[in-house]
Amino acid sequence: MIPTIVALLLASTVAAPGTPRAAASSCDTPIAGADTCANGETGNTIRGRAKDIGVAVDPAPPAVCPCTLWASAEQPSSGPDPDAVATELGVKFQADRAGYITGVRFWKDATNTGTHTGTLWSASGDRLATATFTDESESGWQQVNFAQPVPVTAGTTYVASYQAPNGRYNADQGGLTTAHVRGPLTAPASDAVGGNGVYLYGSGFPNSTWNDTNYWVDPVFDTSDAPGPAPVVIDISPTDGESSVPVDTNFSATFDREVRPSTIRWVVWQGESGGRPGTTTYNAATRITTFDPTSHLAPGSGYFVDLTGVISVDGTPMPTKRWYITTVDGPPSP
Repeated sequence: MIPTIVALLLASTVAAPGTPRAAASSCDTPIAGADTCANGETGNTIRGRAKDIGVAVDPAPPAVCPCTLWASAEQPSSGPDPDAVATELGVKFQADRAGYITGVRFWKDATNTGTHTGTLWSASGDRLATATFTDESESGWQQVNFAQPVPVTAGTTYVASYQAPNGRYNADQGGLTTAHVRGPLTAPASDAVGGNGVYLYGSGFPNSTWNDTNYWVDPVFDTSDAPGPAPVVIDISPTDGESSVPVDTNFSATFDREVRPSTIRWVVWQGESGGRPGTTTYNAATRITTFDPTSHLAPGSGYFVDLTGVISVDGTPMPTKRWYITTVDGPPSP
């Protein structure tokens, strides 16, 4: 939570940036076979690793991207912050290789309302890209892609942020006290970068910190500026052409890659506009989506099933997947 005393002053002033903590030294560009960094530092370790005299630094291992700091199955451990004012919230991060930031994600609580925007900044506050979130789900991870991927360099600090126009953002205090590493991305420990987990009341570059708080903001990194392949449905239930399907059946489909939950749309139809109402779910860990119709299907009837609108995490749309089933001729089993 941002300090209560600051929140009380919001009516008359914008909170002053927090005093930055001293940044820990690092060696971003080691010189192979020498006891010296390219930035002039010396010592027996380079970025925490023992130096290898006469041996070049190992290249970064290959990564299958798009990559994010947090998996889609991860979520905040606490509820939304009580602050209800416009706030820019962000995370400082680095990539271990050159690549591109294609967009920004954030975890949304149902009370975090309004129009959200995502922004990429340089460490000094230059705005590199921004975009407006659309087609948001009520809660969970939301993602927006920039109009053009932004090239980033290895070992350089950037800030990914989003604007919560009505506050009520998620905030896990102490979440960035230690470094968080996932794949090629790192959110450095707060003390190493003058504070991590950053915010600004109003809009603009977030440069205040409080208690090493994780505001659940996430850059989307890729090694290429070209979009990845479209998602493919690799398993469905009931299957195409299946007959004697129970009238109280639920539908499921498995994707070959991670997709944006807010883009999944099931349409179970016989010709009526819009299809049958029901509840859609998505499990990011298994990449399985399900659809539970609100009411039973008609017995002895044929239905088209469309899975449409689906977009991968890196922004590639999937063509509509359609199949056909026939229900059993009789009421559901007791």
